[in-house]
Amino acid sequence: MTPGAVKLSVKPVFIGWITLLMQLPLQLFFTVWAGGFFGGMGTAAGLFPKNSWVPFYAIGAMVFIAMPLVAYVGKKLNYSRTEYRFYADRLEFDEGFFSINKKISNIAT
Repeated sequence: MTPGAVKLSVKPVFIGWITLLMQLPLQLFFTVWAGGFFGGMGTAAGLFPKNSWVPFYAIGAMVFIAMPLVAYVGKKLNYSRTEYRFYADRLEFDEGFFSINKKISNIAT
């Protein structure tokens, strides 16, 4: 086999529930934080009625839905563009979300 020929090409497998499970602690934290911060700021600025919990719950619910959606789509796009290529003399690794980063590692013989 010639040195320039790919011996093996491997793409990682995306498992969505693991992505959602791994970001759950951050999701819960930012749900409470965003609901409290933006709901409180909106109430203080007069955008929402005083003595109402609706803005806190509404903003918290939006963050609770949007954050895992963004994490899921971003991780899925990153996995879809990741590839490992093994050659006789090197390993090439491509990954990225907005731009593809190419890494090359020489294999000592």
